[in-house]
Amino acid sequence: MPVIIRKGAGQTQHIRAEFACAAAICAAFLALATPGAARADDLDLGKQLYHQLDYESARVALLRGASSPDPHRRAEAYLYLGLIDTVEGDDKSARESFRSGLVLDPQLELPLGTSPKVAKIFNRVKSELAKASAQQHVEPASPAPVSPAQPPEAAPQPVPDRVLQANGNSEAGGDIGKPATPQETSHGGRWAAGTLFVLGLAAVGTAVYFATQEQAAERSFHNATYQTDAVTYQSNANQAAVIADILYASGAVVGFTGVGLWFAF
Repeated sequence: MPVIIRKGAGQTQHIRAEFACAAAICAAFLALATPGAARADDLDLGKQLYHQLDYESARVALLRGASSPDPHRRAEAYLYLGLIDTVEGDDKSARESFRSGLVLDPQLELPLGTSPKVAKIFNRVKSELAKASAQQHVEPASPAPVSPAQPPEAAPQPVPDRVLQANGNSEAGGDIGKPATPQETSHGGRWAAGTLFVLGLAAVGTAVYFATQEQAAERSFHNATYQTDAVTYQSNANQAAVIADILYASGAVVGFTGVGLWFAF
């Protein structure tokens, strides 16, 4: 019996388009699962927005960056908050921000290109802190006796009164004057973890779809009348199986990463 050859060009193009779509989804999942790719650092983002003259958005990012556990990065965040205050004409707030940054890092320096007016405010605050530090190291000639019942109180550390809690406290309606601590829950981290978990579920759901496509192609392969159709159905089934396996693996990685981040934050 002669074999009639008939090309399934439309079906082949369709499965190639599905394969390209699945590859793009996998690349997005892997990019999200990579540590540090979920969102940019608050301090670096704030500095970038400051240089782009978007001072309102820069302030929000820098206030979140001021809750960093690294004192040097907190100091740099206060420095740029002070620069924004000078742009807005609030020299008093600028001095408070510069003082908070210099207390954390006395070696803090202004970025290149800062105007002489801003440098004058910054250098005055730096000089005042240097003098206060020098006076604290001078021992008094006749120290007054300290009563055992009333021990000397420790000097209060300057606490900035405009630091938001980490990851957008103003959006959650919290107290705008409450400084965030490293032990507090990061709502931004929880949000990223939840997003990864949802994406993982979406990948698994897409994998189920391609697994169904594979089964349909297998049935068509067994019921094919012509040899060419049988080859096409078998190729489609193999490609759908590969896509389903990739999506299953990607969904598992992204989903478990999201769960791990959720409990980490």
